[in-house]
Amino acid sequence: MNFKALTEYVHSKKEHIVNFGSFFANRLFSLALFAYTTSIFINRAGDKEFGVLTMLLLIYSYISVADLGMGYAVGYRLTRAVSRRNFDYATKILQHALPFYVMVAGCASFLIFIFSYDISICFTKTGEYSSIYRVISFGIFPLVVDTVVLMVMQSYNKVYLINLSRLVYDIFRGAPLLLVLVCKNELLEKILMVVVIGCYLKLMVDIWLCRQLVGNLTWLKPVWVFKELRFNILYGIPMLLTLVIGMVITSIDKFYITRFLSMAQLANYSVALEVNVKAWFLIWAVTGSLTTVLVRRNVLNISTHDIESISMIAVMVIFMVYYMPLIIFAKEILTWWINRDFAEKSYRITRTLSVASLFYMLYAVKHNILQAKGKFITITSIYGFGLAILLLSLWVLPRYWGLEGVAFSYVITYAGFVILALTLMRNIKKTND
Repeated sequence: MNFKALTEYVHSKKEHIVNFGSFFANRLFSLALFAYTTSIFINRAGDKEFGVLTMLLLIYSYISVADLGMGYAVGYRLTRAVSRRNFDYATKILQHALPFYVMVAGCASFLIFIFSYDISICFTKTGEYSSIYRVISFGIFPLVVDTVVLMVMQSYNKVYLINLSRLVYDIFRGAPLLLVLVCKNELLEKILMVVVIGCYLKLMVDIWLCRQLVGNLTWLKPVWVFKELRFNILYGIPMLLTLVIGMVITSIDKFYITRFLSMAQLANYSVALEVNVKAWFLIWAVTGSLTTVLVRRNVLNISTHDIESISMIAVMVIFMVYYMPLIIFAKEILTWWINRDFAEKSYRITRTLSVASLFYMLYAVKHNILQAKGKFITITSIYGFGLAILLLSLWVLPRYWGLEGVAFSYVITYAGFVILALTLMRNIKKTND
């Protein structure tokens, strides 16, 4: 390939290169920030305090279920409309979705504020953090409304803008941990106040970015159409079930440890998990940057095998470059990063979760293909199967291996995800043929 041909090829793939590059840079910075602030926080405030902070922040991961599955329906329809360059229809889709999101955001914030004591009991086994949950409630509104704004960026395949938005949020979730250097009283409450401010700033940044992208804010004008609302909810119900099941899968481990083990052990587990999860974004960099392309190809009935192959290669590269060193040198890395005592309690969990991460990334590729095809019911069935495996594993394994048993449960669960996805996709292909 000569230089001119290479230049033309790079230019033709410019959008994907920028999307992936921004994702990689964003995750690298986020990982560095997390490593720095977490180490300081744990060594200053202690393992138990970090465990409590983990449970306080966990509620933000539940926000995605508030839209009753509409996000998948609206996002899918919006991407198809933009792919067909039907921008007027795309604007209407957003206008019709916005009133519902504003209503849900307000209700969710209000309910968390009112029931802050009960939520504190549920998440932390004590009501002493109810005032902090009232602070947290104010950050719910911008996060829910921001869901609509992010759909605009995704539909135009401007993943690098989403990464910029996420960077703002990561900074406001990571940097506040440094308050441990200057604050002793009401430390957690002050940290969550900064996080809430970051949620509003992120929403404003996202609206401004979309204004630059689309050229107007017409899509931000709410238009209530009950027929559209009903269609989006009905279309999104399968993915609502997926969201609920996914929410349980990604949080039941923390509730289990809080209830049957301790907050200090939750800190050991959470750090091991976060070290693994931070690299999941690397595979999302590939699959996420290609989501819109997959939908476009399905609209035009073009094969997506090459995209799936690229994603699978990316999984193996990420595992070899990031996870293999993490498995081999987990104890040394955690000792250097936090301290020797913490490393002794966490390094085996880190290694086990690295294996779980491999299966998770393999499934993420299949999930992206199925979602682009609109196979929402298939995805829901996979999640339901995975939840059954996880519940059975958590009932048995931690009895014999304690904290490591929790981690092993996720290895088995995500392996089940991969096996079922491969089986169902093979059946779908045979049906189509």
